Amino acid sequence: MYKEIHIEYTNPYTNIEPLVLKYKIRTTNIAQKWANKVATCIEKYNIDQPDRFYGFDDFNIEKFNAIQSSRHIVTWLDMDRDDTLELEDYNHFSDYYEHGTIYLLYVEIGKTLEDLATDNDRHMDDTYKPFRHYTADFIVRFFGTHRDTWKKNRMRIKSYYESNKKFFDSRGLPLSHPYNRPGNIPLADIIPRPFDLVTEIKKRQFVSKVALI
Repeated sequence: MYKEIHIEYTNPYTNIEPLVLKYKIRTTNIAQKWANKVATCIEKYNIDQPDRFYGFDDFNIEKFNAIQSSRHIVTWLDMDRDDTLELEDYNHFSDYYEHGTIYLLYVEIGKTLEDLATDNDRHMDDTYKPFRHYTADFIVRFFGTHRDTWKKNRMRIKSYYESNKKFFDSRGLPLSHPYNRPGNIPLADIIPRPFDLVTEIKKRQFVSKVALI
């Protein structure tokens, strides 16, 4: 069983010292399955686009509000996407995000019900794709969810579903179906450090290494 995942952040354009942040891997079955897939990727694959950071720099502060949306994504080049979530895994979905937590990344080509509702998408026949497959890919969120934001998001999802209920009924997917649960699955949590994480990561928006303990 893997207990920690360590991520090294660097800046290839400066001589700034690398920063290693440690995250405690959760003991859930899906978190451990994910960790095993990460171990395989570390051995066989390269990180794809290690500079996929959002909400950390001045441009993104204006566009996304960095305090609320600072995050980065880690994906692996050429890895397979054959594994699917088990029904019990959906019990771990959460749309109440926590600061410094790693979440499983949505890897389908399409949109979940939550995405459709956010975009008010009227082309669900072509774009609706529940979160079913998973890989070692993950997203690290450095913001927490405010209760008011959470409530508004839930209301938006319910309203969108009710407006398009015929579509979902035709597929046997009521609002309560696991495939329609909003959010992501939390996998690991930051081990606190005595400094502001966003400030330090802003200086090092490049993932140079991932390791498991």
